[in-house]
Amino acid sequence: MEDVRHSDGRTIAEVVVLRQISAKYGSSACPLPTHGGRRKAHYEGAEPDMTNTDEITVMYRPVGPEELELLRQAGFKRWPPRLPEQPIFYPVTNEQYAAEIAGNWNVRDSGFGAVTRFQVRTSFMSRYQLQRVGGSHHTEWWVPAEDLEDLNDNIVGLIEVLREFRQ
Repeated sequence: MEDVRHSDGRTIAEVVVLRQISAKYGSSACPLPTHGGRRKAHYEGAEPDMTNTDEITVMYRPVGPEELELLRQAGFKRWPPRLPEQPIFYPVTNEQYAAEIAGNWNVRDSGFGAVTRFQVRTSFMSRYQLQRVGGSHHTEWWVPAEDLEDLNDNIVGLIEVLREFRQ
């Protein structure tokens, strides 16, 4: 699947890094395109949010075949509701960790696993602390199931499938 890109051709990850550099060293260190004097990102394949200039947090999530089908049915715009036995939604911070879960656990349990990537407004995610649950790259957010609809309302762009694993 193709990377979601900023209107100037940069990937989302590149834009996030440039924004971090600009925040630390000033906007002249890494100028980003502006529209009407305000920084604004536009993404191919997704409707731009013309009312919000928030920073975004890039997240990853390993999924099995059932959750992937529910994502397809939602047009890759929203995460499906959690099941009663799933009180927490666990997006992770990096593709490596998501790939370990998808390739090892999802494939073992269902014969298929995929890694997804999505972006959420940082202003929303700032209420959740990062949790380290193993090695240095095993970091994730713990979002209560009752907050999932609010998280869905703060997704910027589409949920992308980056990698698939099969038995």
